[in-house]
Amino acid sequence: MSWHNRPWQHWWHRPTTNEVARWSAGLGLAAPLYYDYGPGGNVVYRDKHVYVNGNPVGTTEVYEKSVTDLANASTATDAANDQPGQWLPLGTFAVLRDGGDDKPSQTLQLAMDKNGNVSGVLFDLQKDTSTPVSGSLDRATQRVAFNLGANSGLVAETGIYNLTKDEVPVLVHKGNEKPQAYTLVRFQTPPEGEKDKSKDIVMLSR
Repeated sequence: MSWHNRPWQHWWHRPTTNEVARWSAGLGLAAPLYYDYGPGGNVVYRDKHVYVNGNPVGTTEVYEKSVTDLANASTATDAANDQPGQWLPLGTFAVLRDGGDDKPSQTLQLAMDKNGNVSGVLFDLQKDTSTPVSGSLDRATQRVAFNLGANSGLVAETGIYNLTKDEVPVLVHKGNEKPQAYTLVRFQTPPEGEKDKSKDIVMLSR
């Protein structure tokens, strides 16, 4: 994803709930829903079934398939190669595995178009690699799911309104393995005098 087509502040943008609602007005989203996948959260795996806010939503197999299908439903192109105004930047985040990472080695950028398609880049700071991210929004549930690389087998999910927060709970799936909880921690916009340094923190110049 290239930064050359955007102002340097673009990928640091923090959308508000009202901004997401206005941007996606044609998608008919209801009042904001939020998801939490950690201990005490409202998405619970129990007895081979998944419950959201206490309500059963299907077996674990059905739920996992719905996440994968949603991620694969994207018709998005790379957000960096489209005209400004076609994509809402959702932010740049450090990726932390719950209960594990205190020095994250990955960062993630996300953006969404007005059709609910999601595009972005996952950058591995240790390996110096960048991986395209693509996915989509489910209008009814307000869940966003996206593939973390075409061949990785990894699919992440969260709520679109969760992405207006500075800390975003994410659940990462890989086939039949137990899903893992992560947290995306938003990078704040650096002072303009540090804009060159900011390109080293994230993957904008890749």
